[in-house]
Amino acid sequence: MPYQDHSISSLWKREFNETIADLDDNLSPRRAAESLRFVIGTGLLALDDIQNEPEKFFLAHRMLAKHAHRIGSGFCARFALHYNLFAGSVMALGSPQQAKQFVLRNEIRPSLGCFALTEQRAGDQSSFMVDTVAELSQDEKSFVLHTPYDTAAKTWIAQGLVADEAIVIANMIVHNHSYGPQAFLVRLRDEKTGELLDRITMLDMGPRPEDGGLDLNNARITFDHLRIPLSCHLCRYLKIQNGTVRHPLAKKIRIMDIIGQRTYTGRLTAAQSALTYTRRKLERTSNRMEGRMCWTPLVTSNRQQSRTRKISPSGGGANLQVSKAFLSHAFVTLDNLDSLAAKIEAELCQCQLRAITPKDRLQQAIAVAKVEAVETCIEICASLHDQQNDPHKGEDFLLCCKYAEGDSHTLMQKMARDLARTGGEGSNWQVKAALDDLKQEMIYVQMGSGCKTMQAWERCGEQVYTVAEAHIESVLLSYGCLVNGQNKP
Repeated sequence: MPYQDHSISSLWKREFNETIADLDDNLSPRRAAESLRFVIGTGLLALDDIQNEPEKFFLAHRMLAKHAHRIGSGFCARFALHYNLFAGSVMALGSPQQAKQFVLRNEIRPSLGCFALTEQRAGDQSSFMVDTVAELSQDEKSFVLHTPYDTAAKTWIAQGLVADEAIVIANMIVHNHSYGPQAFLVRLRDEKTGELLDRITMLDMGPRPEDGGLDLNNARITFDHLRIPLSCHLCRYLKIQNGTVRHPLAKKIRIMDIIGQRTYTGRLTAAQSALTYTRRKLERTSNRMEGRMCWTPLVTSNRQQSRTRKISPSGGGANLQVSKAFLSHAFVTLDNLDSLAAKIEAELCQCQLRAITPKDRLQQAIAVAKVEAVETCIEICASLHDQQNDPHKGEDFLLCCKYAEGDSHTLMQKMARDLARTGGEGSNWQVKAALDDLKQEMIYVQMGSGCKTMQAWERCGEQVYTVAEAHIESVLLSYGCLVNGQNKP
């Protein structure tokens, strides 16, 4: 494997693998939560490793993905949520003292966390609509956390029903002035009894369709004038002192931009986990391929449709040579994508260690890696399932990877929008040609129907995705990792 994890001790790798291997098969939602609490308690993956040892953070997710077929996808999703969104946000947004206290407290008594951002009326625009309020009290000794109306309720909060604490994103108000969305580390349950605290209400929302039917203990959470200490506010970038707001780093930082950085680590772990899971499935399948009919996919870089064809030579099923050809091509494809993910990880780890935002080029590469890895893995596993008559067990894991931090079509739309906004500056001729075709088609649509630009964009879906496809191939080429095997690393 191409990942640079040689700095991580073999003892740690063995202990972490043994810990995961000891987990029960097919964990129920309740057992998954209890098992995650146990894993956190071992301290093998520290809550600040995402910042101090990011290679270990990424390796842990890959190692966990090897067991996804056995322990279930729900545990893997909870693991990523806790270490990336929950703990990662404390590390990124808390002051050095807050981060240190958070880690020490969890070493003594581990807490299960959730991330409460999305609100009912926000839809997909969760980062732009935060109506939950955290107002400085009149005595300036606490914040009052409140859900002002029903549509401001935090919704689809994964692990919310079982979490001890939450990162709550709320609009901070000080002396009637709004300072926009801020992050608060809020205790949800009594430390001794485990009962939900007064003035907090939770409802079970059940599984989300995009989670493949997985029950992640999704909660609808509301707050009724809950008083929380000033210390709950994660204050690396904005601090309340003696009733006055100040910026400790002498510069204004949008908290939502910092929170957005969790999407980069989340997308990369989703890509790597999908690749690891699929490689494991390929290896297990290769031992029982002989003598069975196989479906050979045309694994391409097209995410708009699944390109597969059934091989049936001479009136019978595919022979062993065809099966070997499929496996060989699939392994080469995974090798190339693993190489891409490893190169991107090396760059992102440097950003994590230096606490800086990834450059636009790296952000785009992360999105490309996630789309390409997840969609390719879905194609490969679907073919393996069909040809082996294997139980479709664990494929919900790939569905979780697909929807983690933005599904493929959403990311491709964003790629195309960003390119259209900049005119494809710095892109190769294929991307610019695709952009020209898109612009020309939009002009024809607007001239013919008189519609607005946004409507024309929606009607030119094929050209939009063609732009994204061209961009994806250009990124793969720049990293020397084209998935068709013609440009092997």
